[in-house]
Amino acid sequence: MSSESDVPGAARLPESKALAWGTAPALYLSYGMASLRGRRPALTDAVAAARSFTALSPPLGLDYFAVIDGGHLGAAAAVRLRARLAAAIAERIDGELRGEVPLFGGASSRDVEGWWRTVIREAFRAFSGEVAASGGGGATALVALVLEKYIVVANCGVGASKAVLSRCGEHVELTTDRRGAQSRPPATAEADVVAVERGAQDDFLILASDGLWDAVTPASACGFVRRRLVTTSRIAMPWEPPLDARGSPTVLAKELAEQAVRAGSQDNVSVAIVLFRNFWLCGRAPRGGMVSGDQ
Repeated sequence: MSSESDVPGAARLPESKALAWGTAPALYLSYGMASLRGRRPALTDAVAAARSFTALSPPLGLDYFAVIDGGHLGAAAAVRLRARLAAAIAERIDGELRGEVPLFGGASSRDVEGWWRTVIREAFRAFSGEVAASGGGGATALVALVLEKYIVVANCGVGASKAVLSRCGEHVELTTDRRGAQSRPPATAEADVVAVERGAQDDFLILASDGLWDAVTPASACGFVRRRLVTTSRIAMPWEPPLDARGSPTVLAKELAEQAVRAGSQDNVSVAIVLFRNFWLCGRAPRGGMVSGDQ
């Protein structure tokens, strides 16, 4: 069973110095992350978050979140893969953007998705190569890049990690089950990449390893978060002292993971919750706070 000691803090990746061009968008974003060992003998998942992920990120509003399922490779491999993937993505983005202002700022979502698919897949090849060199083992990487206008989600590996967006009280699954990718060699399995436009109706994003989704449906997970947001007066920004420790995003992520353990999940459970609106200062809870059929 899980315990308090199973919940490490999310890895805090170094923040790069911003270049002079552009200005940071004034957008609300708060997040929490947690990992539970659950019924496994060891924790082989890893989570990471970084605000202003690359040197050029402030003009893009580029924040980075990742959930790594190390599979049978072990805890040390998961941590190594987490660092390798973050570095590869940051380097690739910087390399593509350093010479010019991004061309996709006002482009369609199709153009954005195509640009990011190329960039992210090239970066994920480093991850896939690392997995292959380690002997495979079912490792999966799920990454979300939150820009000013878009959310870009990439999923690579053979697991069932998922990203689910709560939008206007409804849940939208942004990823597909990757377990069918087992038939492909790890070094050649391409990452699935999707870009969705951000909007005022976006509530929050849940990233989680298959340990959550094996026991909790996307609808139930979103319903749980909505109900917790309704009963919490305010969730503090990550750099602020929490006004109510029970309502911090990290505690919210941990509680959702614990829901999966209680529901019978047999795997590690790692969860990241990214909030896109400050509902309390606006004087209202997320729309659809109580959804029929939520567990």
